[in-house]
Amino acid sequence: MQMAALESQKDTNEHLKIQFMELQMEFQIKFFGKSEKLVSLSRRPTGC
Repeated sequence: MQMAALESQKDTNEHLKIQFMELQMEFQIKFFGKSEKLVSLSRRPTGC
């Protein structure tokens, strides 16, 4: 019984780790995508 509980706990930890990594990736894509857009906007000559 104890072993089964430990196994499921390990599975949960792995699942959370994967979820966290996916969230990080998503955030990085959003964040860097935005910052790239901002950089390209600031490079444009003024008065457009």
